[in-house]
Amino acid sequence: MNFFEDLKASTYHKWLDYYRLNRSWIRRISGWQVKIAEGGNRPNSFIILSAISVLEPDLLQLLPSFGKLNGNPDYIVEVLGLNFDPEQALDRLQSQNAKLLEGHNDE
Repeated sequence: MNFFEDLKASTYHKWLDYYRLNRSWIRRISGWQVKIAEGGNRPNSFIILSAISVLEPDLLQLLPSFGKLNGNPDYIVEVLGLNFDPEQALDRLQSQNAKLLEGHNDE
């Protein structure tokens, strides 16, 4: 993988973990959600970009350049691969983990 793809993968996992730990208050914020084309909702771009700018130091250096290229925060979230419903992603991850444990217990 190249630098940007590695960064996207790292950011995806860090964002998902952050969301899992903080979703109780994120979901209470007025206007927190944005509908996405694939179905479901995600937090608004400002919440996502604020969190990942702290979680991923390499990204902090790139965000000003992204803003110059296209200042639309929804576009930046899309480019970073974060335009997904974190609840659905957490459900998939939990299901995958359960299947792995189930398979491990069968051995």
